[in-house]
Amino acid sequence: MKHVTVSFFVLLILFSFTSKPQQNNQEKFILIQCGATSDPNEDIRKGVQKNMDGMEELMKKIATILNRDFENIELTGNNFNDQTLKKQLTTLENKYEGQKPIIVFYYVGHGEADKEVETELPYLLFKTRRDANNNLISLNPNGSIYLGTISNQIEASFPYSTRWVIAETCNQFLKNSQIHNYSSGVSVNAGTQSQLLKQNMTDVFKESLTIYSSKRGEPAYITKDGGVFFAWFDEIFTDLIDNPEELTLNNLKRKLIKKQRTRFDYQGKEVMQTLGFGK
Repeated sequence: MKHVTVSFFVLLILFSFTSKPQQNNQEKFILIQCGATSDPNEDIRKGVQKNMDGMEELMKKIATILNRDFENIELTGNNFNDQTLKKQLTTLENKYEGQKPIIVFYYVGHGEADKEVETELPYLLFKTRRDANNNLISLNPNGSIYLGTISNQIEASFPYSTRWVIAETCNQFLKNSQIHNYSSGVSVNAGTQSQLLKQNMTDVFKESLTIYSSKRGEPAYITKDGGVFFAWFDEIFTDLIDNPEELTLNNLKRKLIKKQRTRFDYQGKEVMQTLGFGK
């Protein structure tokens, strides 16, 4: 009887070791999205959500090509502020200590240029309201936040990772200004999964990058159908995925720069959507 009892416990111990869930050893691809999905303007709310859904779909596809485990984090509503973003970065830093996840940060919401500071990068307003004079006011506890500051925070948390910082936001002087809108939408097509595609995509994400969707003093165009910048970004990246022999970071930049020269009609007026790159 003792022999049977001992054997039972031996089997139980063996089972406890063999039944442990296997850890996922895939490298990570983390998308952090900050979006104004609670904006008072219904069209902007819908456009922001459409952009975020599209960005998740596009980045998930890229993560699959790179054979990386994809994680999408959305900071919206009451979490749409720089303090929550800081806490999220600390959480991720502790969670992935010693690892080198690819980090893509995407902000889609209101922004402004600082008249007192000569810088091309925009200031992000996060959650906003309009005052009696129709001025856009940031409800963020720390006020508007310089995009470069957020880029530095992400670099401090993940100094050895590739970091892409993308901001789809206005970069104009906002006193008494109106947010301009433009309707556009691009669908994502399935891309090839060739070895060339994986290698070239790996090369694309070896370099950190900052992109902002409007140059200093310029607006960003977004409606319920999404933003012009994301439509371009999605269209160009998807085309490069479908043509992996052309997939390079320089080609992505070149095609985006060329696209901004495209003029389109907005409320009977010919306009252009500008964009810029930072470090």
